[in-house]
Amino acid sequence: MARQSVATAIEHQPTPKEGVLWGATQSSLAQAERESDNVRRLLQADGMTRWRPDLSKLPPQRPADASMEVLLEHVAVGGTAWLAFGNAGVTEMLMNWAHHVIALGYGWHMVVAAFDEVLLRALHERRIPAYNYTGALPTTHFRHAPHLFHRMGYLKAECIRLVLLTGRHVLVSDSDVAWVGDPLPVLTSLMAEGASLGASTDCLDVDSDRDKTPRSHSPQSCGYSPDNVGGAVFNTGVLWFKSDEDSISFAKAWATATLGLRDPYSDDQGAFNRLIQTGFYPVKRVSASGRVVGPVPGFGPHGLRVAPLPAEHFCSGHLVWVQQEGKTGKCLSVHATFTEYGDAGKRWRFLEAGLWAVLPREYYEEGKFLTFVPPAAGADPMPCKPGEDEYIPGQMTRPCGGEDPKHGLPPKPVGMEIMWQEGLKRSVRLRANVELMSRQVHALRDALAIARVLNRTLIIPHFECLCDRSEYPDIMPTCVYQGASPRLKMPFRCSTHFVTDTHKLQLMATEPTRFGMQPHKFHGLFTEPLKMRTHSFLHDPRTSTEIKNSIVEVHLLERLAPWKDARVLQLADAEGLFGGWSSDPNQAMLFMTMMEYYVYRGAWCCTSRFINNDADNGRVYLKPPPPLRQPG
Repeated sequence: MARQSVATAIEHQPTPKEGVLWGATQSSLAQAERESDNVRRLLQADGMTRWRPDLSKLPPQRPADASMEVLLEHVAVGGTAWLAFGNAGVTEMLMNWAHHVIALGYGWHMVVAAFDEVLLRALHERRIPAYNYTGALPTTHFRHAPHLFHRMGYLKAECIRLVLLTGRHVLVSDSDVAWVGDPLPVLTSLMAEGASLGASTDCLDVDSDRDKTPRSHSPQSCGYSPDNVGGAVFNTGVLWFKSDEDSISFAKAWATATLGLRDPYSDDQGAFNRLIQTGFYPVKRVSASGRVVGPVPGFGPHGLRVAPLPAEHFCSGHLVWVQQEGKTGKCLSVHATFTEYGDAGKRWRFLEAGLWAVLPREYYEEGKFLTFVPPAAGADPMPCKPGEDEYIPGQMTRPCGGEDPKHGLPPKPVGMEIMWQEGLKRSVRLRANVELMSRQVHALRDALAIARVLNRTLIIPHFECLCDRSEYPDIMPTCVYQGASPRLKMPFRCSTHFVTDTHKLQLMATEPTRFGMQPHKFHGLFTEPLKMRTHSFLHDPRTSTEIKNSIVEVHLLERLAPWKDARVLQLADAEGLFGGWSSDPNQAMLFMTMMEYYVYRGAWCCTSRFINNDADNGRVYLKPPPPLRQPG
């Protein structure tokens, strides 16, 4: 069956137009391979490649060409198979996915569909059940190759259909999903209410998602409550299918629609949503609770009965890293959506939440560390008025707060792009946040310098923010992501990527001589990495007690000497603490070059995407910190 699916994917896909195979951001397979290799080196940092699962929690090894029936022999008919898929470009993400599934006790119920032999071998070496789905896709990342991404979407949907035909239900998720709780009780209850398909969503307002009061409109991406007339956005990163005629019919239609895509800006998720929304509106209840809606006609004898998976349990990246400040809360799954800087940014966020689970013991037990108390945000400079952000069941809560009442500008229409200068004029929160970011980068730069001088690993603190980030202009002037609850706490503790580019930050922490600081550029001088940990390191249960219990707060650099043996030094205030070098011009030059290349590149985004065809017109770039003293 796998060979037949692969052949169909290759032979029946429309030929892409000339010049669009690799999209607008990549010019060739060679460039894609270089970028993929560079990202993978980051994901493999800190000993990740040494991870091996507990074999007692996995089924016996199966042949490399084992059928799906053989791979699922330990999943009873009527049980649920856990499915993931990918190529070698996402190997590390898939290992993290597998770690979490195994930790929940479902190692005997999972299968990873491998699109190439490199990944197939890596899975086989770790005895992770793998479906040989090779032959249609390259080993490199291909997100910017629409033709190949459409092919992948077909293979994904077709693989789901093949599992459903065995009589098992399917829980399928992307490689950038971490499972932190058992979802089967929730899925079983939805099936009892009549669901044949469960789909995660991009809804960012948990109160609206939970509220099944009949109404015509819901917040952006949450339009699946009874009587809604539009606005649902389902995310195919986490899906559940009941093994019945209706879901099998839908999976087949989804596979066919995805393989036939010609629009380079569409993908399998777009095809999924278009199929679902044919006959979906106005939304009708299937169950009395309103948790199951439909049926969507045209799929099987009964139509597709859809359960939008609860947003507070099947969590988006925005819910976890913005609204819940990096905590998993009630989440059963965490999908690293609404994340910047690609897979490197996802790795950093998983580290921040304690969900990058594939690092060796020494990562948490060895070394000496430095951290600092970051600049404080202060109070929200323009909160919502009393009652404005209150959620009332069945009603829409309007965006509020953040706007400067004295800006003197006409009201900003929904969807209107504006220049960054106007954004600063309209939003008090944005002005305060940009000033705060500048102070945070100053403190980060000085703490990195002190860590370098003391040869310590820097634990980056949990920064505060007064403005969310979005590529869409409706974040102005409230500084709240469009569709998210206006009840977002201001200030909120935010991911490091709100302050600086976490992709570049990790380049500096791993292999600077490979990424920008090659010795030939600096008269043969070698640049050591500036090692780092995320803020959660001191709270992670895997971090040794000795490290956690040996934090010494230091107010002045001169006082550090007596505490040279302490495992963790905490600076009460790093901003302006390091003045520069009085000697060692080479060290000074290399450090300042790293700051320019890796740390000072952050910007707040965005009041617009492409005004005058220039993305920078919507970005607010930071003023760099005062220069450090140079020797000589």
